[in-house]
Amino acid sequence: MKNKLIIFLFFLFFSLAAHADSITIGSKNFTEQAILGEIMAQLIEDKTDIEVKRKFFLGGSAFTFEALKNGDIDIYPEYTGTGLVSILKMKPVSDPDRAYEIVKKQFSPRYHISWLMPFGFNNTYAMAYRPDDKNFSNQTDLSQIKELVQKIRFGAPHEFLERPD
Repeated sequence: MKNKLIIFLFFLFFSLAAHADSITIGSKNFTEQAILGEIMAQLIEDKTDIEVKRKFFLGGSAFTFEALKNGDIDIYPEYTGTGLVSILKMKPVSDPDRAYEIVKKQFSPRYHISWLMPFGFNNTYAMAYRPDDKNFSNQTDLSQIKELVQKIRFGAPHEFLERPD
């Protein structure tokens, strides 16, 4: 995605009834996901009588999505960009509303999974570097550091490094 505009969403199986006795919330294997999963869990516990089971830090996108498809979890927070590029294997879309519409329409017939409304905030990648590092004296965005990749130590989640967008 051109501007890395990724809207947080979460999945819910069509078969999950509103009067379910329990729900299992999953998350991928990083802190932001666990926090969002916990927020979802606490909201459900506060607003309903549904018992919430937590399965956080499951793994990457592919593993967590498989857990959802297999019924090991009922719901987890997911990004539209990940749904579009990594799961649907489609080309990136820079407009976040358009990306949402695509995943919303594609997931239902393919997987019998629904996308709920966005959480209402943006999750964008950014970089941090030491101000005294001369490698970055004239760089202002990610596209300008291509030539530096061989000279710097770069830390990022493996999914970030593997995505085409």
